Amino acid sequence: TDATSGSSTAVSYWCGWNTVRHLLNIDATRPTMNATANSVTLFTFSGTDIFAKNLKTGKRAAETTTTGFSLTATHSFFGNLTSTANNTGMSISGGVNITVFNCFVDSSTGNGFSDSSSTGVRFIGCTAKLCSLAGFTIANFNSTLLFCLATGCTTDGFASTGQGQVYINCTAYGNGSDGFSWSS
Repeated sequence: TDATSGSSTAVSYWCGWNTVRHLLNIDATRPTMNATANSVTLFTFSGTDIFAKNLKTGKRAAETTTTGFSLTATHSFFGNLTSTANNTGMSISGGVNITVFNCFVDSSTGNGFSDSSSTGVRFIGCTAKLCSLAGFTIANFNSTLLFCLATGCTTDGFASTGQGQVYINCTAYGNGSDGFSWSS
């Protein structure tokens, strides 16, 4: 890690904990990393075979263009990650075979989940709430979204420009524009 963000570039396990120290930990109170400067990404995960769960990011009110999590890893699992009030909650780009499980983005001032150039991303049980833009912006190929929720977002709940995407039991309600929007 460095002074401004956590960073991983090799096979690794990241698991936040409060009272129970093991990889299957599901403590309700998780370690939180808050932005204290503009234009910062709080966690960047790149490389192969990364397992990260139970981490939380946020920012103070004054910071702009912050990203909670940047996921560019391949063959990796990200679970129970929370991003609150960042410009982009989770930015996913360039990875292959990524699972994003039970992750939550709240009050993003941009897109909640932004997947721009990955292949084969699986979003399972993820929630985007009160985002200033779309809850989920999916512009990649062959992504699967299962049991995901987008609510209270200013524009679309789910905005898709990619091909070969599958949405199963996803829900969008109370968004400012379309619940589901597809364009190519």
